[in-house]
Amino acid sequence: MSLMDNDEKIGMMLINSRRMGLYQEDKSKTSHDGILDEEIVEKGESIFATSKVYGTTHTIEERHLRHFIL
Repeated sequence: MSLMDNDEKIGMMLINSRRMGLYQEDKSKTSHDGILDEEIVEKGESIFATSKVYGTTHTIEERHLRHFIL
């Protein structure tokens, strides 16, 4: 914990609901292997999008979230 910055600590406490890329109808919105859902969901498009939900890679690398409900 002492080596983590505040964003990384916060990311460990949050949970994000994401579907797997295998369930994404538009395969251009998945990772190169089709496993991860990379779609950006704007507010109001689903009950989970309270503001803007970014793709899986962005969420892990930039927002430091590590807990997902798949």
